[in-house]
Amino acid sequence: MAEGAGTAAWVAAVRKSARGIRRRVMEHTIANNGGYLSQACCAAEILSTLYLKTMRLGPSIAPMIPPAFPGVPSAANPGAFTGGAYHGGPLPDKDRFYLSPAHYALVLYAALIEAGRMAPEGLAQFNKDGSTVEMIGAEHSPGFSMMGGALAQTLSQAGGIALARRLKGETGRVWVFLSDGEFQ
Repeated sequence: MAEGAGTAAWVAAVRKSARGIRRRVMEHTIANNGGYLSQACCAAEILSTLYLKTMRLGPSIAPMIPPAFPGVPSAANPGAFTGGAYHGGPLPDKDRFYLSPAHYALVLYAALIEAGRMAPEGLAQFNKDGSTVEMIGAEHSPGFSMMGGALAQTLSQAGGIALARRLKGETGRVWVFLSDGEFQ
């Protein structure tokens, strides 16, 4: 009986989070006269389940309101960062998550908000000049730690990361979210 109650609780939390993701993306799309609403409809349950039940992430070490873009990483730019900090950073026993279709960024930001890893006010920065909350997520965008794309190149990058983690004896898993087009 207790196991069933526990299952019911996380299923209810995932459903609530998925509704929140869809609502946030729909409200943003209406208010801004455009956005990727269909991605929210197909990815909400998957991302909610990953964040609330499946992935083992460390606590977010990123600012709740995303900082401005500090410039590209280089030896001359010590202020550069990745959005992977929203997943807790690269800890050996924690999972890593990679979103391959970078145009799903708005859905990922909504998922981070629903999971308590980013403040709702962060969406006000969406697609604004100088913001890291970009329409097409990049390695500095919240929840991203490397640049992906819609041609499944993230899958091969994550495969290399997973192999390196295994060779180093790390126990954290590697998760890759792919879009339907990438499977073609």
